[in-house]
Amino acid sequence: MAKKILQDVLPPENKSIRNIPLSRKRRGGGTHTSTEDIIVLDSRKPLKKNIEPAHDNYFSPSQKTQGKFPHKSVWITGVLCLLVVGFVFSFLFVSAEVEITTKTQTVDIKAPLVAKKSPESLDLGFQTVTLSKVLGKTVEAKDEEQIDKKASGRIVIFNKNSKTTQRLITGTRFQTSSGLIYKIDSAVIVPGYSTKAGEIVAGSITATVTAEKAGTDYNIPLSDFTIPGFKGDPKFTNIFARSDTPMQGGFSGKVKKITSSTLSKTEDELKAQLKDQLIIEVKSQIPDNFILYPNATFFTFESAPQTDTKDTSVTVNQKGTISGIILDENVLNRELASNTKLSSKEGEVYVSNLSDLEFVLPPNVALPISGDKDIPFILKGQAHFVWIFDQEQIKKNLVGKSKKELGSVISSYPAIASAKANITPFWNMSFPSKTSKISFKVTTQ
Repeated sequence: MAKKILQDVLPPENKSIRNIPLSRKRRGGGTHTSTEDIIVLDSRKPLKKNIEPAHDNYFSPSQKTQGKFPHKSVWITGVLCLLVVGFVFSFLFVSAEVEITTKTQTVDIKAPLVAKKSPESLDLGFQTVTLSKVLGKTVEAKDEEQIDKKASGRIVIFNKNSKTTQRLITGTRFQTSSGLIYKIDSAVIVPGYSTKAGEIVAGSITATVTAEKAGTDYNIPLSDFTIPGFKGDPKFTNIFARSDTPMQGGFSGKVKKITSSTLSKTEDELKAQLKDQLIIEVKSQIPDNFILYPNATFFTFESAPQTDTKDTSVTVNQKGTISGIILDENVLNRELASNTKLSSKEGEVYVSNLSDLEFVLPPNVALPISGDKDIPFILKGQAHFVWIFDQEQIKKNLVGKSKKELGSVISSYPAIASAKANITPFWNMSFPSKTSKISFKVTTQ
């Protein structure tokens, strides 16, 4: 029988330790071995560590890399595309904010000015504002007294009778359709009528009337009046009157009585409160771009009828009226610039602290000023003049230009002291192509 030769090299499929045959015979406690059936391993020699893997789980290095990152190139391409799109959109949505510091100058002024009742187009004019309010305060009162007070108000008397004037003496009676009689407080002369485009325009004059008797019955709303003394004469229908204000203040009856000192003190308190409240309320009604100076206001006060609240108290009422002169800020700025002889070559200016200046009337002028008279006054104080620049024109000059050109553009505007541009995104070095994308943040020196 030919002897089997032990092979030193086994094919890959036979190198596994699982392919080493074991003895099939076991007798007693001994072990029979045969070189024909058993491969003897020398324990003195270590097993080789570079055993190749079995074919069923073997991959080459290139195959392993491809399996771990199969889409790496796709991700890189996507990121690059996003960067390109973001870069393009950043230019489409570019914006700029220009921080501009305007030129200023503080001047100690004492400007004599005149506000005209009927100004021309470039003159400084004035308007008047008026506001009334009633306040009351309850005080202790134990005594009573009889009060009889007649209502009064204003009427407008019209003359459509002739072109000649009509004189009405003090006490001339005017009657409502319900028979209530009111008398004029002083004599008046009613102008005659005029004609315009063939139509009669009645002459008119305003007069104050007082009720014939005391009592609340004579407190009436706006009404029409005739003159009973002209009854049976054409003047009865051609000379007449209409209310300019309601008739108010009529009262007759007993009222709670307080001491004169308490009344005087209470009225003074109410006047002070009325002043504070009327100033606040009238300022809220001033049109935009107009200013009201404290010294251009004046107050009138009158006692309003008292009202009982309890058996031992009474409410003292006080009516206050504020009237004021308001001035156009734009025209006032121009007048002050002209008065201080500031250079017009550097552009228009305005006074940023107009309200801080003091309005002063000459000693021979007092409010209220009656009629159609002009009002001379002085404005004095530290005026902070600020130069004005054309924002829209600067935007047009900056459109599409390099950020480096900001200085050359601004240099042609003497009203601007300095400027700094902030462009978004930060890497963009040019201004937007549209003026709507450019904004300004304006400060003063």
